Amino acid sequence: MTDLSLRHKPIEGPSVWVGRDVLPEDYRVELSGASLDEIRRAADEIRAFPLPTIMLRPEDFAMPACREQMARVRHIIDHNVRFAIVDRLPITELGARDATAIYWILSSMVSRPVAQKLDGTLIYDVLDTGQQALPGSGVRPDKTNTEIRFHNDNAYNNTPPDYVGLLCLRQAMSGGHSRVISFHTAHNALLARHPNELPRLYQPFWFDRQREFHLDESSVFAAPVFEDTGAVKARFRAPRRAYRHRGGSRNCRDVRNRRRRRALGRFRLGTGPDPVCRQPGAGT
Repeated sequence: MTDLSLRHKPIEGPSVWVGRDVLPEDYRVELSGASLDEIRRAADEIRAFPLPTIMLRPEDFAMPACREQMARVRHIIDHNVRFAIVDRLPITELGARDATAIYWILSSMVSRPVAQKLDGTLIYDVLDTGQQALPGSGVRPDKTNTEIRFHNDNAYNNTPPDYVGLLCLRQAMSGGHSRVISFHTAHNALLARHPNELPRLYQPFWFDRQREFHLDESSVFAAPVFEDTGAVKARFRAPRRAYRHRGGSRNCRDVRNRRRRRALGRFRLGTGPDPVCRQPGAGT
């Protein structure tokens, strides 16, 4: 069992917040006129000399104002509330293709892009395909119209990304709100309300790997929700139901573990929409 002596006190700092206390200036980075001018000039260059989007590099474009603002985005993510909204690309003016290219360049100023899928997909579309995200199907919830719960991207594999970016090309006719949560606030809530359950969240849980694995690898992956490596990090994806995999049911026995279900249940209660989540709005 994990010794919580190092975490007997609540986590402190700007990464711990509740929705009612977060102000727009804490997370919103409004693109300046200079940045928008640079974006328009870069889009003109991309149209004149087209290349595949994934070949575009920030250093190939004169965009000092954008670099400064994206450095602020990274600072907010690393040292402040841990999420940021860039407000906003002129989508109608640019069109979907050029907006995606500019998004790629701006994102590359924050960190090196990595593959979204095992097949090397670097830019991944989120849209309803009419499919169902059944356990073991390999269909991700972001390809359906189901509600997507709080999670970390690629939580079910060895290397979740350091940063995750989203670009809204078309605002949903209804719904489509983007929600964020402070896992540090959730950790503090669990420590205060359910300290006996918290140690279980520092032990491994089984994840369905969404068919993102090689033939000689397991279809499930185990990792704790919380890990303390000098700072508390979270890896979370709520299971929709108990599941079995052919040849892997022995590995998934933990799904039926009462303590596991109770700990996850406490965690979900601690991540409810009030008070630890905020909906900055769609189309941002």
